[in-house]
Amino acid sequence: MSGSQEHPDSPEPGRHGLPELIAERRAKAQRLLQSDASSFPYSFAGAEPIERIHERYAQLADGEETEDAHRVAGRIAARRGAGRAAFLDLVDRSGKIQLHARLDVLGREAFDRLTSLDLGDLIGVDGAVLRSRHGELSLRVDVAPKGTLDPRWRELLARHSGRFMVGTDTWTVGGTFTGNERWDAYADIVTGIRAWLAQLPTDVAEAIAYRNAERFLAQLPR
Repeated sequence: MSGSQEHPDSPEPGRHGLPELIAERRAKAQRLLQSDASSFPYSFAGAEPIERIHERYAQLADGEETEDAHRVAGRIAARRGAGRAAFLDLVDRSGKIQLHARLDVLGREAFDRLTSLDLGDLIGVDGAVLRSRHGELSLRVDVAPKGTLDPRWRELLARHSGRFMVGTDTWTVGGTFTGNERWDAYADIVTGIRAWLAQLPTDVAEAIAYRNAERFLAQLPR
């Protein structure tokens, strides 16, 4: 074997190896910090073991939802997407729980940020407990658990009020609702949105509720 011959086990040209992966992760971390300086907190106070949530809601029926807010932290073990909804498995030392995130609840920026995370990433989440139609105990990721707007969301919405729009529809595939069943919950969904909008400064709430949408729609070709 000559000195110039490549080793059979060496990476192929253009292959995505460990150095490239590390560089990609560092670039992603930098983008997260630029968009939100609080993306990497030193602690996540109040997180409880996932096992405790399973014990408390062992009798929750399939398809049943609650407004009980809980805080958990762990690593992303799996990630699945279904258009306007995303499902992530979060694991800690005590167990696993599914995270249920919806685009119409979180907004485009937060939804994209959550779904762009990698397997193995450590995250902390606030959400309300539900059990899916398939029997999976889950946390519904929300900006306003128990109706109270998370202070970090309040700061983000106020700082970038021109970049958010809020709304909902009556058609969702997957998760707790299927088909047109969301018509039954439409009034509650709108009431919940109005409740957390009311916790924002008036100009910020108006921008997110309708002014940004008016400006966006005015730019579309007629």
